[in-house]
Amino acid sequence: MRTIAIALLLAMALAGAAPAAPLMGNRTQLSFSAANGTRIEYLAADGRAWRWHSGQARVVSGGWRFEEADICFRYGEAAAWRCVPYELYRLTVVESRSGDVFRLRERQHVPFTLPRQRLSIADLLTRT
Repeated sequence: MRTIAIALLLAMALAGAAPAAPLMGNRTQLSFSAANGTRIEYLAADGRAWRWHSGQARVVSGGWRFEEADICFRYGEAAAWRCVPYELYRLTVVESRSGDVFRLRERQHVPFTLPRQRLSIADLLTRT
């Protein structure tokens, strides 16, 4: 199974990120990095996005899209698009689930303050 996943990632890297677009829509992504802590993002299939980040009191809405081999995000009306290589983004995603697991698109306020340490979606769901 691991070999198949590695082959799929390699194929996407060689072909650009566009093939990954259908796999990303309508998913909740849990990302973690030592610098930024835990981040939850719901990426809708229509290109809209909602983010819940460590230390934030509000859910931030925005958008996401692919540009060549980059994934780009924009949170806030006047904000600029910020792009990172798709493969770099995928390295920070530690868990992904289908659907809007935390109902971020329905919320303005986060369910609780997201801790900086790495937790699973299951751990976070027990707190909501």
